[in-house]
Amino acid sequence: MNRLLLLLWLGSPLGLLSAQAGLARYFSAIQVRLDTASAEWPAEQVLLDGIPVLPIHYSEAESLAEIRLTPRAFAPPFDLYLVRSEDYEIVDTLAWENDRYFRGRIRLLNLTRNRFPQIRLDLETANASEPLRLAIELFPYTDTEVSWRNPPAELFIGEEYSFDLESNPPRNIRPTGRWVTDGPVYYQLSLRDGRLQLDVQGIELGTHDFRLPLRLRRPWRDSAGRFLYELPPLRQPLVVKPARLRYLNMNRRELVLATERNRQQVEIELDYDPRLQPGKTYRVEAQEAPGGYLVAELFTRERLANGRMLSWLRPFDYHRRQDSYLYIKDGDEALYLTNIDLLPALEIDRIEIQRPGEDWETTHHVHPGERIGIRLTGEAIYRGRVQFSGLERVVQDTILSTENQLVFRAHVPLDIAERNLPISMENSPTDRQLVVREFSRPHPLNFLDFRIAGRQYALDGADPLLFIPAGTEDITIGLHPDQIDGEQLYGPQPIRIEVEVRDRGNQLVDRKEEDFLICPEHSPRTPYYPTVGCQYDHISLNRLLRRRIFELESWSTIRVRVRHQPDQFGTGGLDRTVEFVLSERSSFDIDVSFPAGLVTKKFGEAGFGNLGGISMAMIAQFSFFKERQIDKPKPYKFGAGFLALNAFNFDEGNSNRDLGVVALASLYPIRTKYSSRLSFPLYLGGGYFLGDKQWFILLGPGIRVRL
Repeated sequence: MNRLLLLLWLGSPLGLLSAQAGLARYFSAIQVRLDTASAEWPAEQVLLDGIPVLPIHYSEAESLAEIRLTPRAFAPPFDLYLVRSEDYEIVDTLAWENDRYFRGRIRLLNLTRNRFPQIRLDLETANASEPLRLAIELFPYTDTEVSWRNPPAELFIGEEYSFDLESNPPRNIRPTGRWVTDGPVYYQLSLRDGRLQLDVQGIELGTHDFRLPLRLRRPWRDSAGRFLYELPPLRQPLVVKPARLRYLNMNRRELVLATERNRQQVEIELDYDPRLQPGKTYRVEAQEAPGGYLVAELFTRERLANGRMLSWLRPFDYHRRQDSYLYIKDGDEALYLTNIDLLPALEIDRIEIQRPGEDWETTHHVHPGERIGIRLTGEAIYRGRVQFSGLERVVQDTILSTENQLVFRAHVPLDIAERNLPISMENSPTDRQLVVREFSRPHPLNFLDFRIAGRQYALDGADPLLFIPAGTEDITIGLHPDQIDGEQLYGPQPIRIEVEVRDRGNQLVDRKEEDFLICPEHSPRTPYYPTVGCQYDHISLNRLLRRRIFELESWSTIRVRVRHQPDQFGTGGLDRTVEFVLSERSSFDIDVSFPAGLVTKKFGEAGFGNLGGISMAMIAQFSFFKERQIDKPKPYKFGAGFLALNAFNFDEGNSNRDLGVVALASLYPIRTKYSSRLSFPLYLGGGYFLGDKQWFILLGPGIRVRL
């Protein structure tokens, strides 16, 4: 099944090309050097289950490997890159060397446990929009040796013995995981603290030829080139002798204690012995000498026809067979040997989750598409077969697992529909479960933009100060929810929009704050995201504000702050502020000024003209503003209007009083604030006196009063 899934994955339309077809198209040879061994493709490739793979021999589970890829073309028209993978760490990226081949180095990880390691490559060409994904299928194998450290010479019947086995590497040996009956011997092979340990119990007297079968995780290769997953059996003659105290077998090898252990009573069958009296209570202790702690009580009831004694066993404490024997005592005198596992109930006390690059976290929440580590802690949970509902590719990490702690690696399906994933042990549901939560992490704000008069401004890349024409109808925040979820999931984005409007004098005119929820579209998780409360239409600022944008006066400022809601992401949220200034290139106004000392020259008169007194001018004129500066007028204006020459000279002999129509250019050498009503321009212009009916030109200073 795993091989079938691998083939389907390689053939999926996700950019991966069939391994051999793609490699043969671009490369003439590929060499993988690992330790002192090397393998070359295609010369050494083999077919396993119909799949071409490259066998590589290793000694260490984590080994440094050098890769050399020789292209078919002398000058390859492509670039080649190593793709990051959980199968290896990149030590040296691929580089073109000696005008012959690409060379790089990786550190292969967990070769003993990893069933289908790959070296993944991205091949980029100039005419392709996306890289071509290639894969080199590896098939690791190793030489494994197992031998006795201290081989057993003799056993006493019914007693258990533990022996350490020498192995290289020990983690390549598959433990039995349970007690196995091999004729006159019980045995169990286990991996404890990185060492192989064999537990043996003789059940028949005599000399026996014991053969221990050894199954492997990674195969070895024989002289004929075959890959074998079993070693020759480890043989040892065993002599089983009678026990010093008679061993009485029970019909049960283990017993799970109830929560209230002092009230538990279990019916068992025990080997019969004439000294064992019916209707009597015996002590069961873990030591032969007097004064031991009471582990259980044995109450004998009656002898059965099968040669056994029907009894009740009342356990009071935990006990493991491998720790010691149990002694059946009459008072302080040891009469018999027996043994049984008195175990706590299978119960998970704590669940921890580890995500790539992070530490273990005490939580039971997982997210779709995640590759996670799961650590379960509890009493003696090693005895139970754990099952996770809804997860894929669940593999137990026996290296990190202990008696009271189990570690698994698993994948949460991207399209998982269930919210609660029960955890079962021995096909029985527990009160523990994993809870699937949608991702909720801040996405860059590039899925939002501003839309003004047919133009778009990306929120992420927008200038923090934008000048827009005065009289703009509206400012709209455009949504691109299809850009939120891609290869990485982020989930719905809670957004807060704050709008503040200030007038030309920086006085607050309006302020509004509102929250929105932007839900991703075209995402693998779209069917499972909430639909209530999601914003799908573009957001108009006119709909948020009391004062519409087209009603605001020129040089008003609209400050828009877009950020993730702080109560959702805290300091991890993103924040962006843009200010819009309603600018104009020119303005039209009416000025009343009082020119003084104007030099007027009438056409047809001799001389340089007359120096007038205080006059009065009413001018309709245009002002011009500097670009990308807020309310900064240029120091000149142009206009036309009326000039009352010497208007404030009421002398009866004043012959220079007249009213004229003028066109003026005014220069403002002294900068004044916009709010200032008083300024001091210089005038240059000309016009026509209505009284004298003459054309004239004028030059001179003035005092301007803005209405």
